[in-house]
Amino acid sequence: WPFRYFPLSALLFVPYYLMGFNLGFIIFNFINFILNILISVILYKVIILVRGNDHEKDDK
Repeated sequence: WPFRYFPLSALLFVPYYLMGFNLGFIIFNFINFILNILISVILYKVIILVRGNDHEKDDK
């Protein structure tokens, strides 16, 4: 268990802890919201790329 003694996830949450609960909670959720929008846009672009222009043409 190499991650047992060096948790990388702690490096993510320590700055929010140092901001205090209220500010850290708000900023963490705001960053999470922005990341979710970014992931949705990337997924949309991938779907458009994979689907292509003539996806449902000549499909009888």
